[in-house]
This record gives sequence, structure tokens and C-alpha cells, in this order.
Amino acid sequence: MNDHTDRAQAAVTGGGGRVNRRGFMQFLGVGAAASAGSLGLAGTAAADGTTLTVEQRQMVLTIARTGAVFPVPFRDHGEPGPAVNRATDPRLQNAIARTTPERISQTQAAVAAITAKKINSGIQDEMLKALAELYGSSNSHDRVAVTATVALAITTIASVYDPNDDGAAHLWLNGLRLLNERNYFTRTR
Repeated sequence: MNDHTDRAQAAVTGGGGRVNRRGFMQFLGVGAAASAGSLGLAGTAAADGTTLTVEQRQMVLTIARTGAVFPVPFRDHGEPGPAVNRATDPRLQNAIARTTPERISQTQAAVAAITAKKINSGIQDEMLKALAELYGSSNSHDRVAVTATVALAITTIASVYDPNDDGAAHLWLNGLRLLNERNYFTRTR
């Protein structure tokens, strides 16, 4: 494990080795401040905001809606309404415009990998398990791709985040990975 992963795991577990609500709550409250300082460093914007197909954007929005409520409701970060209601295509298009072309390509790859798992994206546990498996994969390409996708989803529901910054995505995905290792998603059905 690298230092970033160790810090992410400590944040998600609250330092106790087990996933807990406090660790996730701290992540949701602290992550924005850490990422907000990098808003001006978003990199090259996507040319016209149509670099993802309708189906790919729909998958990112499904991930955003899932992350907005699991494991706890995502903070508002000064934006109106619940985060789940902010998972809209116009907001996603704004986030895409701030995303580098490389990360858009990574998102396309992650959506293809999720689609290949033939999950029912309408079932939250199936989506969470697929994300956890890709992040926990020994294939670094899958891990990088799913991280970029989750960063884009997070930026969609909280514009204070930078879609090119992996910090919040690593924290959330590492929590999912830990839950998946404990068979959480298979027990809850």
C-alpha cells in the first residue's frame, strides 16, 4: 500500500480498521476543503461537453446518485437541495467541461468495464459491488479508470470538487473496497 491509500483507509475507518459512519462523515466534511484549493488547476477542458455518450453520462449520473446517499447522505457544500437531486445532466456537462481529455477517456473505459459486468445499475448494491471490485482489482488500469469516473460523479453533485483530483474518490472507493472485502454487498440482499 502507498501512503495515499493508507491515509484513505484511515479516514474511512476512523483509524480503527473497520468501516464506520464517523470515518465516512469525516471524509464528507473534510474532503471539500482539501479539494477546493485546486479548483483553478482543472486542466484542459473537454472540447464541447459531448465527449461522453448519453449512455456513459447516464452511468456517471447513476454513480453520482448512489454516492449521494451511500453510506450516508452527501453534504450540501453550500449548494441547494439534497446531493441526489444535483445529479443532473446539465451539472454533469459542467463537470465534464472541467475534466481533462485523459480522464474522460478513463471514464469511458470504466463505464465499459462496469457495463461488461452486466449488472443491474438500478440495484444500488450491484453498482456498489461493481465499483468496489474495479477499485480493488489488481488491474491498475481499472483502478485508475473507476477513480476518474467517481471523481467526475462527485464533482457533479458538489461543484466545489475538482474532477481531476482523486482524493475524495479514493476515500469513497476505498471504503467500498473494504465493505466488499467483508461481503457487505452480498449480505444486504
